[in-house]
Amino acid sequence: MSSEEKKTEESQAAEDEILGAGAPEEEAAAAVQAMSSGFSRFAASLHMACLYHLGLVPGPGGENPKPNLELARENIDILEMLQDKTKGNLDVHEERVLRGVLSEVRMAFLDVANRGEKPN
Repeated sequence: MSSEEKKTEESQAAEDEILGAGAPEEEAAAAVQAMSSGFSRFAASLHMACLYHLGLVPGPGGENPKPNLELARENIDILEMLQDKTKGNLDVHEERVLRGVLSEVRMAFLDVANRGEKPN
């Protein structure tokens, strides 16, 4: 698999993660369009970094990381700051992506923190 195919596959996986399984077709198309913006890609990269630091996605080498709640919280703080600083400056699709990402990582953070796993 070429590096370009791998990037496309990773982008599709990030889109699927943000959209979820039950999104209506029209909403899904709009969210995919939003992924083409630099802002949405940036939000998606912070999303994946947060999930990695929560131990919920494997690393680049396939390793399973231990949760690091401090680093996950830093990524959530950055996403929250972006939401505050960009209020009124994002299009509808970018706002939807950012809200979805924040909602997911907040819930995932609480889930991992409540499991009582020892952070790094």
